[in-house]
Amino acid sequence: MKMKYAAVASICVLAVLCSSASVLFASDSDADAAVYDGYYKNQLSSGQKTVYNALAGLSTDVAFGGDESSGYYIAVTAVDLDDDPDTAKKDIETAWMATKLDASETLKWSFWTWTVSGVKPNITDVTAGPGGSFHIGIDAAFKDGFADKVTAVTEAVNAKEISGNSDSEKVKSINSILTGKDYAYVDSNESHAFANTIYAAASANIQDGKTHMTSVGYAAMFKALCTKAGIASIQVYGFSGNDSKLFAWNEVLVDDKVYGVDCAANATSKNKEQWLCAGVYTTADGDAFSKVHKAFPQSTVNGLVYEFKVETLNNNGYSWPADNSLIAKITEYAPWILVGIICIVMAVALVYMAKRGD
Repeated sequence: MKMKYAAVASICVLAVLCSSASVLFASDSDADAAVYDGYYKNQLSSGQKTVYNALAGLSTDVAFGGDESSGYYIAVTAVDLDDDPDTAKKDIETAWMATKLDASETLKWSFWTWTVSGVKPNITDVTAGPGGSFHIGIDAAFKDGFADKVTAVTEAVNAKEISGNSDSEKVKSINSILTGKDYAYVDSNESHAFANTIYAAASANIQDGKTHMTSVGYAAMFKALCTKAGIASIQVYGFSGNDSKLFAWNEVLVDDKVYGVDCAANATSKNKEQWLCAGVYTTADGDAFSKVHKAFPQSTVNGLVYEFKVETLNNNGYSWPADNSLIAKITEYAPWILVGIICIVMAVALVYMAKRGD
């Protein structure tokens, strides 16, 4: 009888231990992939979302107005805007930026946000109130053939071969693609008309055999490739270091934790992975990632006047196991190894009790 009770008790203990082990390895999650779905749209007011939806509904065959002397524009009509002209314009600019940050194939890569200068929208001729309208300024470099350009971006994204089985391996592969031989970083759009857009990755604007992109182009392409690989990520705009110059990077979700990725900085660094899945305290050249990446600071000079929020990064960067190493295998199968050890220990205990006749 004693043995029967001991066996039952042992089984109960085993169940508790196994349960605890599974909780241990499933806990400490920072975010869920769903949090990045329509990330910036979800932060908009109802009025701003109305503008967002109107922009998302633009056809790639949309006609443009204006001329070389007065400037070109896309007219957006029949939009319910705030009655106050200043508020209406602010809503339009905020929604414009949200579509740029959320850019995807579904959003037609937000072609209405492609500008040579960067990320500051040129919104004019605002007619406030219900059934309102406005003009989005566009550059001459983009005014023709939006349909072809959007298709070219989709083809460029689909042409990239991303390797790896786990999310971390895929993110590493994407970083390798963008910091490799096909791309080069430029800090301005001088002589590279498309460098501030994802269209740079699809354009014929190539010098020295490389496609040149600013950090804005890198961030857009990283997000696009992550989406292709089924990985949740967002673009982030802000300042780098102590500069008040616009810079762009990404947040990415790996193993339910949020990390920072700065492919533009990686591309110019000797260590091409210095800001790959970085945490708050990940350092490079003596500076922590959080110190040199300031998301959405208020700056009218750079057009960053948006109160967007981003997710909090994991404190530490991702721990990259050595490829095909014993440590990597142990890390991969650690939960099962622990459960197996627990089972062995309990089995030995049961046998021992049986021999004693307890």
